[in-house]
Amino acid sequence: MLLCAYRLFTKKLGTATASTLRIIYGGSVNDQNCNELAGQPDIDGFLVGGASLKGSSFLKIIASHKVKS
Repeated sequence: MLLCAYRLFTKKLGTATASTLRIIYGGSVNDQNCNELAGQPDIDGFLVGGASLKGSSFLKIIASHKVKS
């Protein structure tokens, strides 16, 4: 689905602009799935909801950005 979004942005905005856009995943992110999601090539970040209220869970989500590196 995210690949479809990139294709749409490329068509509407052009490659130069589309390549600068970042996709923020706003689904259900938690400390159990954050590493898998962070490793997805089309996800550039997270919009974290309720999981941000649990300190240890939120810290794990924050650290998951290293998976992409």
